[in-house]
Amino acid sequence: MQQNPDICGIIDFWDGDATGAAAAIRDAKLQDKVFLVTTGGGETVDCNYINDGTFGAVVMTDLAGQSRDMNAIVNSCCKAASRRAPPRPTSTRWSARGRKPISRQAPAGI
Repeated sequence: MQQNPDICGIIDFWDGDATGAAAAIRDAKLQDKVFLVTTGGGETVDCNYINDGTFGAVVMTDLAGQSRDMNAIVNSCCKAASRRAPPRPTSTRWSARGRKPISRQAPAGI
């Protein structure tokens, strides 16, 4: 906020970490100028922070659903990777001056 004194709002993507942004806003005495929005799971502490003015708003997230979806994505990627052909061998040749190796992937079919 010192680098951007004209800031009027902050979007923080984790309610636990947003308490640090809230403290910075409070320490700078900008509670009436800077609006803080964060994400959260709807815990009681989020309601308390809204009621006491620490957070301007909390956007609810579905942590269980997001975790399920991320697990499905990782699982799908792992299955796809196991079906893929193994990487092609690489060859190493030396640079013209002989100081360092230059690795190159071997052409397809080798």
